[in-house]
Amino acid sequence: MCLARVEFLEQNEDGKHTGTGELVLADVAYMESREDEVVVSTMFGETKVVQGAIRSVDFMKSTVTLRPRESAKNA
Repeated sequence: MCLARVEFLEQNEDGKHTGTGELVLADVAYMESREDEVVVSTMFGETKVVQGAIRSVDFMKSTVTLRPRESAKNA
C-alpha cells in the first residue's frame, strides 16, 4: 500500500523557502485542499488541518509539500 507523507515547507527569517520540510503527517490516505487550509487524514482516522496550500505532489516519492498561505496568495 502506498500512502503519502505530508511536509510543510520551512521558511527562513526573510520569508524565503529553505528547501526542507517539516513532517505534518505520515501515512496520509486523504487530503482536501480548501481556500486557506489543507486537511490531511490517515487511514486510521488521525486528522490535521494546516493553514497553507499545496506546493507540490511527488507521486514517485509519495510526498506532498505544503507552503504557507501567504506564499500561496502571492504565487
